Amino acid sequence: MKRNFFLLVFLSLTGFVTSFGSYIVAANLPAYSRETGAGLIVIGILIALYDVAEILVKPIGALLSRRWGEWSILRIGLMLFALASGIYLIFPPQWLIVVRLAQGAGAAFFSVMSITLLIRYFTDKKGAALGIYGAVKNAGYVLAPTIGGILVYRSGFRSVFVICLGVGLLVIILSYLVRPRLYPSGQLIPGNKWKKSAGPRDLFNSLKNRQTLPIFLIMFFNMIFMAAFFGFMPVFLSGKGLDSLEAGIVLAGNAMVYLSIQPFAGRLSDTFGRKKLMALGLSTATLSIMLITFFSHPFYLIFSGTLAVGIGWVSPLGDAFVGDVSDPDDLAINLGIAGSYKEVGEMVGPLAMGFIGQTMGLDWAFILVGLLGLVSLICIVFLRGQKPAHSIEFVHL
Repeated sequence: MKRNFFLLVFLSLTGFVTSFGSYIVAANLPAYSRETGAGLIVIGILIALYDVAEILVKPIGALLSRRWGEWSILRIGLMLFALASGIYLIFPPQWLIVVRLAQGAGAAFFSVMSITLLIRYFTDKKGAALGIYGAVKNAGYVLAPTIGGILVYRSGFRSVFVICLGVGLLVIILSYLVRPRLYPSGQLIPGNKWKKSAGPRDLFNSLKNRQTLPIFLIMFFNMIFMAAFFGFMPVFLSGKGLDSLEAGIVLAGNAMVYLSIQPFAGRLSDTFGRKKLMALGLSTATLSIMLITFFSHPFYLIFSGTLAVGIGWVSPLGDAFVGDVSDPDDLAINLGIAGSYKEVGEMVGPLAMGFIGQTMGLDWAFILVGLLGLVSLICIVFLRGQKPAHSIEFVHL
């Protein structure tokens, strides 16, 4: 049991590295601009590159894991992330574009593998495990700007890559200490064997699979909710008349709600099922983001809190549902595609919100995101949660 616990902590920590590595650099790019003279276009490209790399590489990493193994791909990703972080300490600042691409590619490898391994080792309690994983991972988004800001203030922009390198090396070392001695060979029904090769056909088959496509779309829409929540809620609160301190308190409270609700939702989904709980979370988020625009103080503060509940409620359930409906040999590929959908949502969300907010007003942007929430509720109808033909058996480590 203790080894199970340390394995869960380690895999959750890899998720933290993904988000922390992304945001600690992105949040401090203004300091890079001051040091190098880079303009806003360059900063925008540098922010997007990490996500672009993850979108493209996650399915590729999943395919490679068929041949080289999931633990190997996880370590390769961590090594690439650490190496890319170290490169910036040696090469000129203009290499940051290459560094961000390599960091994103590394994160794509180990983030998909960590979720895949989590589902394989905790299959009977995957919802609870993914809830803890999601809370730890998203803590990286919350902590990275603060920690990075302190480091940059004291030691300059390069210091954020020192901590990225250090965290990457630490997790690589931990991967050799907590890995179970034996891969869980009992996870396939006797008589079935792993597919040893994979190619574009496997990827295409997963993309067109009607069983997984609705959950991919739901995960995409939930990331757009997150973009509205984390990216534009500060602007919205400022427009309602809150000063920086008041808005900061509200946002910090919402972030804590968002993080703390995920383990609870994941655990409940193991008992009551993913579909019903996802419908509840999406309904809460959809109503909250639409109603928040129509009410004055203090009701819009209440709806901002329920929006955090709805988004956090859904976050761990998508990957858990993918685990429910995937054959063992297709699990990594399906999770890789799901990760790409989430990254696209994370990119499209801010762009759409910014464009609509600029042309029509932020209230309309929130309402239109709410309409997307109604589309995601329609996708719930098409979810089919039957057990895969070759189910995964729980293995005690």
